[in-house]
Amino acid sequence: MMESEGKPSGLAAAVCSVMAAVRYVRQTGHNEIHRYRYASDEDLLAALQPAMAEAGLALLPIHVESTTIEHSPDRKGKTQWRTDLVVSYRLMHVSGESIELQAPGCGIDGEDKGAYKAMTGALKYVLRHTFLVPTGDDAERARQAQRDPRQQQELPLGPEAKSQGSQGQAVQVPPPPEPGISYEGWRAALSDAGVDAEVAAWWCETQIRDTCHPRDMTGVQRAKAAEFFCSKRGRTALATSLQTQDELRRSFWPRWRAMFPEASSSRDGTSKEEADAINEASEAHRRRLIRAWWGVDSLRNVSSREALNGVRSIGWLRACPQAEFEAVVNDVLGRARAA
Repeated sequence: MMESEGKPSGLAAAVCSVMAAVRYVRQTGHNEIHRYRYASDEDLLAALQPAMAEAGLALLPIHVESTTIEHSPDRKGKTQWRTDLVVSYRLMHVSGESIELQAPGCGIDGEDKGAYKAMTGALKYVLRHTFLVPTGDDAERARQAQRDPRQQQELPLGPEAKSQGSQGQAVQVPPPPEPGISYEGWRAALSDAGVDAEVAAWWCETQIRDTCHPRDMTGVQRAKAAEFFCSKRGRTALATSLQTQDELRRSFWPRWRAMFPEASSSRDGTSKEEADAINEASEAHRRRLIRAWWGVDSLRNVSSREALNGVRSIGWLRACPQAEFEAVVNDVLGRARAA
């Protein structure tokens, strides 16, 4: 609200002078998950502070409304907290005029930094929207670009391009090369979003056709993978695959243990060496069987596609009698021994 209304307004004139002085703020920040650049709070402060001082303007925080709730855990299972703020500021002019402004902020952190992150975001956006500073990091435009990455911007040619015989017509500017991220950056991006990087790496290695550990991906591939896993679709894919893996284990292990019970020296009266030998043989048989049925060395690496729709699917394991299961297993192991 305006605390002093007059004509002409010294405050309004001062705001206009800042708007005239600060026409644009360069984007020096880079979001590695969604692959776009943005203007940071340091960028805005560096551009606006001298202009505000010259115009006789000061901005002070006067009130903060804060709520903190539990957020999804990070990749190590550590609890994170989300802090939402509504910060009230007073924009004051040397003439005595002032106006109250409000801006929201949000910060997520596992320690005590959530409020600081939220305050930084609130300050950035109250400055940007008060002085209408164009930066190019519009959230809706960024979402639109993600929905249609093939969109390209048409720009008029500059003088140098015109000299090349273009006649000054608009041309289709090719998009810049997509930025990539390092493996450490990939893990950090997933951790910040509360996604287990180890589970995501397992998914990349086992659940897609062109299997590849993120460590061996290109930077661009890692950036796209991080964006996928941080999306609702990616989180759903991870949860579904983990559930399928759990169902496969619960379907396979009871039948296997009924055929090859685990040996124990204390329970079976055998020596520890004999029990270890029996269990090692059972494990070798199991690896041989899993390789023959699903082409991998461990149940953990069976793809969801094979687990649900393959010849030896979860449905088959649940429906077949134990005698049939043992007959099929013995056939596989017999052929392996003969080979």
